[in-house]
Amino acid sequence: MNWPQEEFGDVTITEAELGQGKKADGKLLIKDRIADIMFQQMLLRPDEFDVIAAPNLNGDYLSDAVAAEVGGVGIAPGANIADYVAVFEATPWHRAQVR
Repeated sequence: MNWPQEEFGDVTITEAELGQGKKADGKLLIKDRIADIMFQQMLLRPDEFDVIAAPNLNGDYLSDAVAAEVGGVGIAPGANIADYVAVFEATPWHRAQVR
């Protein structure tokens, strides 16, 4: 697995690099977090996050938590993106099942 800063180093910068005095110069800032800290920060400081990239399980509960902040999972769209295929959805499938 390649870390984003390894694969996209010319357009990204890490928090550690900023702390060492490097300038962002329009690069994307990568905030590497463990899931429980990310969960807390998203709920307490949502304005710090524009895009969240996470593995499947973590991404599922993180996106549900953030969607709850704006009114529920029916309000927040989602995307599942792989190397050669992508699925975009208005709501997570397990929440949108018709009963």
